[in-house]
Amino acid sequence: MPALKYIFTIATIAITWIASPTFAQTMVKADTLSNLSITVERSVPAQALGLKQTDVSSQIIAEVSSLPLLVGQRLEDQQHVGTLNCVDNKLSLKAARAEFRALDANRVLVEKQLSRLEKLRLNRNASEEQINQKQAEMSSIGARLSAQSIAIQIAERQIEKCQIIAPFGGVITQIHSEKGDFVTPGTLLFSMVDPDNIELDATLTNSQLAQLLAQPSLYFLFEQNIFPVEIRTALPLLDAISQTRQVRLTFPHKKPLPGARGRLQWVLLGNILPSSLVIEREKQQGIFVVETNDAENQTATFIQLENITLGQPAVVDLDKEALIITDGRFSLNNGDRIVLE
Repeated sequence: MPALKYIFTIATIAITWIASPTFAQTMVKADTLSNLSITVERSVPAQALGLKQTDVSSQIIAEVSSLPLLVGQRLEDQQHVGTLNCVDNKLSLKAARAEFRALDANRVLVEKQLSRLEKLRLNRNASEEQINQKQAEMSSIGARLSAQSIAIQIAERQIEKCQIIAPFGGVITQIHSEKGDFVTPGTLLFSMVDPDNIELDATLTNSQLAQLLAQPSLYFLFEQNIFPVEIRTALPLLDAISQTRQVRLTFPHKKPLPGARGRLQWVLLGNILPSSLVIEREKQQGIFVVETNDAENQTATFIQLENITLGQPAVVDLDKEALIITDGRFSLNNGDRIVLE
């Protein structure tokens, strides 16, 4: 009996040693982070806006004498493109100049009269009141001359407005008036846009904007065309409802047409793992990596990932040669012993 008891004790110890969790190992597969990393693209709606587009209107009451424009025609900055009938404005200018000459002649006469009165005063042949009246008359004529000079400038300015000038270089997009039309101040003559002076407008969340600011390469995609863009500014204002910010970007090289609607696209930086490799342990999102203690002792270490959403790719801040467990991870806990297949 003692011998049988001894054999039973030895068998129990052997079974306990084999079943001990300290020596339990899980068979897993793993690969390096560099091999598992994927490219993730992000995009938001964006539109190319013309910074210079305007409706050119008449500034006076007149008849259109000439406006030989065509839709699509390219204009130079300050180019003369048409004329309004200026007969009435020229007559107004002539009348204003004639009135100025009459006032100036009257000024010369009163000036001579005042000079004569001052000489007569020396012999007491002119009263102080007469001199004061002439001085007042001189001041009145001087004020009227100043006002008439302004009237002449206004008339000249009105004549200048008879010439229709392109406010900047661009392309005609629409013609609103033609020869013979009677126009008043505010009547549209033509519309134009500068197709070379454009920016890209997009609306992003703060997290998207942070990705853009760290991204060296940004693109605007429009009808299978790719246009490189660069951030010019992000408005320092959050939309109260959507909590987004407006961003303006420039086109350093080729440009789309103003009004083009497409997508602002960028690629996430860093080592990114597919969402399928992210698992949950104790309500924390993360991945299992291989921790090698020695040639025969490897364990699974749970690495918690911050600011990720389950089901979304995860940016991982690890060495590119770190071994990420791909198969067998669902049965693992932190610190479990593993064997690589």
